Amino acid sequence: MIYTYKELKMEYGRRNNIFREAYYNFFSLFEDLYNPEDIKFIYLKNLFNSKEVETFFFFENKVVKVTKSNLHYNFEEFIHGNIKKFLYASEGFEREVQLKLFFDDQTELLFDNYEDSNPDWYWEYGQEIKELFKLLWLFNA
Repeated sequence: MIYTYKELKMEYGRRNNIFREAYYNFFSLFEDLYNPEDIKFIYLKNLFNSKEVETFFFFENKVVKVTKSNLHYNFEEFIHGNIKKFLYASEGFEREVQLKLFFDDQTELLFDNYEDSNPDWYWEYGQEIKELFKLLWLFNA
């Protein structure tokens, strides 16, 4: 379920008209603020559960968290300095995988395959979190 920006945009474009219009506005705004070609990784938190959806766009020098409240999009940036990361993975096939990111300003981000999805997606989200863990070392090089 790892999406490129182009794939994510196409996926939302296949939805019903109301959904498509709302996300057209989002993508238009996003592209006014950021260059999609610079995105290194996208993480869709809570897409498959009843919690508020949070979309994380990882760039070389920052992470952008996007949420939607009513008719507003909220963009929050976390600037890369020296990111400290911690990966937790339990034993077994249905393994829980957690990634904690610690930024210089004491901000923490948590990605957890059990909390961020549902049982049908635990494995896929676990794989995605491990891919993100591997990618993040490149930012601190």
